[in-house]
Amino acid sequence: GYEAGRSYPALVLLPYTDSTALHMFNWGMYDAYRDRSENAFIVIMPPGQGSSANWSGYGWEAIVNEYESYIQQDLGAIAAKYNVSQSQMVLGGFSLGGDMTWALSLRNPGIFSGAIVMGSMSTYRNEQNAQLLAQRDFRYFMVMGGYDGNRGSMYNALDVLDANAIDYHYEEVSNAGHGDLPEQKEHDLFLSAMD
Repeated sequence: GYEAGRSYPALVLLPYTDSTALHMFNWGMYDAYRDRSENAFIVIMPPGQGSSANWSGYGWEAIVNEYESYIQQDLGAIAAKYNVSQSQMVLGGFSLGGDMTWALSLRNPGIFSGAIVMGSMSTYRNEQNAQLLAQRDFRYFMVMGGYDGNRGSMYNALDVLDANAIDYHYEEVSNAGHGDLPEQKEHDLFLSAMD
């Protein structure tokens, strides 16, 4: 249903461990996205994938830098080509993709208007940029499985949002662990977050 003369919101989807953004989209979102007749948005899927080597240290820095480079160098041209509304561009991901979403939203406070962070530890901190996000009316949609071992870290991230008066919605899926979350509710959660 894409119309060239119309402006659209966009979701920049980041991959989880050992998967691409395209795989994540095809596995958890495609059917629901395809069947949408209202609130259309564009999904932008940067190339590449992460691995367990990217969970910490040098590997973490490398993958964040890789996707930050994509965002800063390539995203603008793609957004212009497809009439993406600059005030409605959202970053999103699950697990490693959620960790990158959290970090990249804080590292690039002027690019996105919101972020969808699922199953993420969200440990990156940048107090100055958090204050900039609050000034820009940035919004987070945070999701965690009820028995995901990363819940404590996610709660700490919510404390950061509260301390900086950043608007967010938090949803805990009571019967889900870390790996269960995408299978149970991923497409519904991404679509409701975008709405």
